[in-house]
Amino acid sequence: MTTMEIMELYRLSRRLRDMTLAVIAEMDSPGISAGQLMIMEDLFKHAPTTVGEMAKRTQLSQTLVSRTMQQACEAKVVELKQSQIDKRQTVISLNPNATDFIQSRKHTSIHTALEKAMPNATMEDRKRAEALLQELALLLGTVAKPMLDSSSAATS
Repeated sequence: MTTMEIMELYRLSRRLRDMTLAVIAEMDSPGISAGQLMIMEDLFKHAPTTVGEMAKRTQLSQTLVSRTMQQACEAKVVELKQSQIDKRQTVISLNPNATDFIQSRKHTSIHTALEKAMPNATMEDRKRAEALLQELALLLGTVAKPMLDSSSAATS
């Protein structure tokens, strides 16, 4: 086995991001950028929050975060309110209806993305790729470890 080089890792990350954005575009969110996706993910995890806090966590410009939040407000995805502590700041919260919408899409399978990315692969190869991606996500700590159900715990 050869060692993966940093540029291969970069190309892989770009490819995975592009696959994700393609699936999101098909789900009725056309034209969403990787930056906007990061911003919305941050908001979902940390709401209520401010533009400055989001920019710091995502390492994106305040201008991009602000513009994205303004668009989300116009689409009635978020609610903007003046901070009670610092009247110069705006606090951003998710609209409860948008939270339900996001939650309903959160568990979308990656099968479609893998089928499109690997059109000539066998079903077994796609299942293996998905299993490897799940394992990598666990190792990197980007997903919670699966809980053992009572039947598998009893057999251990």
